[in-house]
Amino acid sequence: MSMWRRVLWLGGMAAVLTPAIAQTASISQAYADKSGSVKIVMSDGKTVLVPKEHGATGADNVRIAPDGRTVGWLATWPNPEPDRSWEVLPSTLIIWRDGEIVHKFQTDLTFYAWSFWKGSAQVAYRTGPMHGPAPNYELHDIATGRLLQHFLDDDNADAAKLPEWVKELK
Repeated sequence: MSMWRRVLWLGGMAAVLTPAIAQTASISQAYADKSGSVKIVMSDGKTVLVPKEHGATGADNVRIAPDGRTVGWLATWPNPEPDRSWEVLPSTLIIWRDGEIVHKFQTDLTFYAWSFWKGSAQVAYRTGPMHGPAPNYELHDIATGRLLQHFLDDDNADAAKLPEWVKELK
């Protein structure tokens, strides 16, 4: 193929692909509705409804990642202790991207804080028991769920030596 044909072919491909790329909507709003489902409103006005997890009481702490394509939230569950059944526990972190749930991070403890890290590639969170010491900090890759770093806070750690992602969650 001659140089000019290649240039014309590449230009034609760019013309075909550019409208498709331009039409990709970003997330303009995300929130938990009264039923406990998560509503994701796209910049083109379309709304995506993500039903709550089976058995969950609802969703809380909904956040949009910096990439504008990813949303995360905490699914809440009833407290299994009979005398505290009125209480809900956030024990699943759900990450949704481009129309599907890409990962669920679960704990037997309670999520106290979480955030997107490294743009939208990683998630950092702090978990711990309902009552008690030593919160657990974890940093995970969102796509694979792989644990990248772990930190157990014994309250004696030198604050200057804490990883930045841990400082953000304190």
